Amino acid sequence: AKAEHQRSDCARELESLNDRVNQACGATAAQIELNKKKDSEVMKLRKDLEESRIQHDGATVGMKKKQADSVSEMTEQIDQLSKMKNKVEKDKSQIMTEVVDVRAATDEVARSKVSAEKSYRALIASLNDINKKVEKANLHLGDIEASKRRTTTENAALLDQLQ
Repeated sequence: AKAEHQRSDCARELESLNDRVNQACGATAAQIELNKKKDSEVMKLRKDLEESRIQHDGATVGMKKKQADSVSEMTEQIDQLSKMKNKVEKDKSQIMTEVVDVRAATDEVARSKVSAEKSYRALIASLNDINKKVEKANLHLGDIEASKRRTTTENAALLDQLQ
């Protein structure tokens, strides 16, 4: 009976262990299924991550190319603007030099004009004085002519008387 009791205890214990093993196997199978699903999700996430990284890399390369193109274009524009600025500065310098030359010439012309006007006024005054002298000389000449005629007439009259 003792052996029977031990046997029945062992059988119950075996059955209990089998139940636990079955439960453990069931849990392990469920765990394996769950792990497979998680592995599948992880693989999907890795694939999505890889695709996302590839898209990101492509976008980054595109943006870097755009940036390089923009920088190159802006550098060209800066170079062109610098050349234009230098040309404008050179032209401005030439124009300023010409302006200084023109102002100097204008000042010289103004001085020459003032000098010419002064000479003109002096010559006009001198001409007026000479004209007055000529008029006086003509009047005096006229008086002398009249006196000469009178003298000639008187001489002729005296000659006639003498004859």
